Amino acid sequence: MVAERSLLGAAIAEEWLAQGNRIAAIWTSDHRRLRPNLLERIGAAVTGLPTLSSIARRHGIPIRQIGRLSRMPDLEREVRATGADVLMTVMTHSIVPEAMLALFDGRAINCHPALLPHFKGPQPLQSMLHDGCGEVHGGLTLHVLSPGIDEGAIVAQQPLPLRVGEIPEWNALSVLAVRRMMRGETAAYLRGDRQAVPQQPGSGHYRRVAAGEFSITADKSLALCQHLSRTIPPGTLLWLPAPADAARRGSYRIAEALRRIGPATGRTPRIGWLTIEADVTDARIAMRRRHKIAEIVARIGESLRMRRVLARAARAAGDGPASG
Repeated sequence: MVAERSLLGAAIAEEWLAQGNRIAAIWTSDHRRLRPNLLERIGAAVTGLPTLSSIARRHGIPIRQIGRLSRMPDLEREVRATGADVLMTVMTHSIVPEAMLALFDGRAINCHPALLPHFKGPQPLQSMLHDGCGEVHGGLTLHVLSPGIDEGAIVAQQPLPLRVGEIPEWNALSVLAVRRMMRGETAAYLRGDRQAVPQQPGSGHYRRVAAGEFSITADKSLALCQHLSRTIPPGTLLWLPAPADAARRGSYRIAEALRRIGPATGRTPRIGWLTIEADVTDARIAMRRRHKIAEIVARIGESLRMRRVLARAARAAGDGPASG
């Protein structure tokens, strides 16, 4: 398994193991080796959903930090040494070399959080929300890995309309959906009882994401910054200082709301503990900073919303009187 920290990665691993399979190893580029941060630990405690790290510990699965797969010495030998006969990749930007794919002979599968062939490429959730396409193309796709990015034959798909302001609900539904697809269509495909459906050449589109495209920056208009504040999921909206402002490096998390103070001034940004004032192309704006305590409160609220969705699904499935 090649994965990063994510709800989908944990759900896939948990369902794979629940079917009586084994995970030989988890490879990740995460410098934390999948150890959850504080917000992820809070989310796991409130929702009851395990993290990928906790699953690995419970089942004795080794976790290995890797760089680019294409630069790994003796890659084929390293893969063979795991003894794995199926490869799952989840929420990772690692490009799997053709030599590695050849070792699995069609049994390498990726999870992509959009309905392929649309929104191929990185950050599909932010892209769909930004472009206003989440209700049409929101969902999950499990597809066979191929040399082209997100171009492989489709094993399973589940539409999940993605709406602004409903990310926690979407996250909960995506966990349920990917587990169902893993024990249904994916298991059938790996047994040889189901054929993957090739994507039509040239269909859909690859959505490129420019550096800083989903962040508030000085080269954007007020209207575009307001659009970003409405559509980019809470907790991920950033303000990036202009490169010329050497004294203000890094990035700053911003709450969803921002307001216009007046016309652009040409002055340098003013960064306070609670707010930031800065120019965009056609205005001076004020942005409320999102500090750690706000992140914690928000994560608890989002996790409670997820738990209610999971509880309703459990009751509907007749799994007992789960509390919401």
